[in-house]
Amino acid sequence: MPFINGRFYMNPVYGQAVENARAAEAASSPHEPQPHDPNAHWVTLDGHHVLIHETQAKQNATPQQQKQKSGPMHRRHPTSRPLPPSGQASIYADSFEGRKTANGETFSQNGYTAALLPRTRWHTVPLGTRVQLTHDGNRVVVEINDRGAGDRDPQSTRALDLSHAAASALTGQDINDDEDAKNAGLIKLDRIEVVPADTPLGPVRH
Repeated sequence: MPFINGRFYMNPVYGQAVENARAAEAASSPHEPQPHDPNAHWVTLDGHHVLIHETQAKQNATPQQQKQKSGPMHRRHPTSRPLPPSGQASIYADSFEGRKTANGETFSQNGYTAALLPRTRWHTVPLGTRVQLTHDGNRVVVEINDRGAGDRDPQSTRALDLSHAAASALTGQDINDDEDAKNAGLIKLDRIEVVPADTPLGPVRH
């Protein structure tokens, strides 16, 4: 295997070209960082071997900053959708009782809470947001403390998944289990309005 100037090269033609370029670089720019500099490396551009020196800014950048700058575009969040002014709401299934919500709380069907749907809204509506919902004149304030995947249908208008207590307040029906929820079906939300964080949860009296 060929060694040129003490360096091993699989391709002797390429190796000789690199060594010639190294010598030319050293002769023309004696004060520039030499090839052993960890911040310098050789690249081939249009058949010419060029020694590239990283900028001081890049050298000083933290590993996290360099990762953010070099990360592929597809890692960014997909196009987000804000909370709509109206839509539809489904009702939590019985099986979610006692599970952890997205913000770490324990889900209770008796609480006035909701899950945000679909995924494309997860990064536009913060957990803890309180919203006032209106259905057929009935109003209730709920806190968004959970996230749900929602429908795969891009035309779906389902925006929230409601607890039994919230759904009961809106519909005026006693919703206590999956059977009651099935009978109620999707709830039309005539209005979805973000309210201050200190707004009391529960039915809004007229």
